[in-house]
Amino acid sequence: MSEVKAKNVDAEVRGSAVDIVTEAAEVELHDVMVEQELDTMVEDFEEEVKRQGVELKQYLDMVSSSIEELRAEWNERAHHRVKSRLVLDTIATQEKIVAGAEEVDNEMKKVAAATGRDFEEVKQIFMMQGNMGTLATRIKLAKTIDWLVEQANIKTGEEPKAEEKEDKKAKKRNTKEEAAEVTEEEKGTD
Repeated sequence: MSEVKAKNVDAEVRGSAVDIVTEAAEVELHDVMVEQELDTMVEDFEEEVKRQGVELKQYLDMVSSSIEELRAEWNERAHHRVKSRLVLDTIATQEKIVAGAEEVDNEMKKVAAATGRDFEEVKQIFMMQGNMGTLATRIKLAKTIDWLVEQANIKTGEEPKAEEKEDKKAKKRNTKEEAAEVTEEEKGTD
């Protein structure tokens, strides 16, 4: 399986695990939480279109839309994101899942390597921008999703290990043998 395909399958499995627990949970959401999430989504989108050399207002004019229409269109997704985050945070608390200082440092080292900057410089930037907590939360949520997938024993499309294949073959043989025995017993009772 290609690396890209494996990553896509992994992302799908992780998303499914989150969706399942989110849908099953009973959570009361306050409008202000959803509004804050919508604000974040709009800000993220604005940054994305700016990277493509377009201002948000220009983009909205091109697609004949408005901020209000965008927010209305994204409202359901914002509800889901807030609920998912609350559910994952509750699971993390119950299971005592945290992001350790070493894990936070490792993530910043990855950023440093990807941007060609010094680790201390990246750490300083994270601290100055107040993003250390956000990074720790992101790591904690990722670890919580890992835990969920592990608990659900969801298969990610990977080839089973040799011993798993043997177990399946043995179970199949046993099932066939049991079926043959039942058939023989049925013949004997006629």
